[in-house]
Amino acid sequence: MKTISKKSYGQYLPILIVVVGTNHLRSGGQRYDLESYILYENYNRTTQANDLCLLKTATPIVYNDKVQPAEVLIQETPPGSNLMSTGWGETGTDGDIPQNLQMLNFTSIGTQECDHTRNSTENVDLFPHH
Repeated sequence: MKTISKKSYGQYLPILIVVVGTNHLRSGGQRYDLESYILYENYNRTTQANDLCLLKTATPIVYNDKVQPAEVLIQETPPGSNLMSTGWGETGTDGDIPQNLQMLNFTSIGTQECDHTRNSTENVDLFPHH
């Protein structure tokens, strides 16, 4: 999903959809209309930092062997854990959205290292092994 500014909240609801259960944007899986969304309050449209939002579909998502709820951890992820991030977000400044699901494997860092990194510079490559 392409995140949009708070000023246009609701303007794009009729055309935004949630795609689940496929690795290809235009084929397979199930599609759901959005009822609403909440942008992360610290989202920065200029830098794309904190490009996150919470989505509410108009109808409940049906779970199956390819579609499962995301696990919400109640404790910190241990440093050194292998993680994966996925999405169809823009991969550059040209605004194109890829047709194949993008996947990025990375290793978690601890809270202290994260805080130090965030406070020391704004231009840190958090995914140096991609």
